[in-house]
Amino acid sequence: QLKHNNIVSKIKHLHRLYETIETDKYILIVLEYVCGGDLLSFVRKRQKLNEQTAKSIFKQIMDALYHIHSNNIVHRDIKLDNILIDLSNNIKICDFGVAK
Repeated sequence: QLKHNNIVSKIKHLHRLYETIETDKYILIVLEYVCGGDLLSFVRKRQKLNEQTAKSIFKQIMDALYHIHSNNIVHRDIKLDNILIDLSNNIKICDFGVAK
């Protein structure tokens, strides 16, 4: 099973897809919502993180990357913009648009 608590993606078998809506002009995809925004905004807002928070976030990123790598997937675009965070400091890696 390729699902993981710290992953949201466009890859068909990984994302938590709730609904799709098709109009004449658009196809809308409703995915899981992560309310805290991206990690870049999170860090910029705080200017620095305490050690405990940084360690927790880093561990979650490493767990998620280990999981996708063990399933022969490479993200290829890990950056703070592609890591979402919720209000409890739980992260979700997103944007698998260039993954292999």
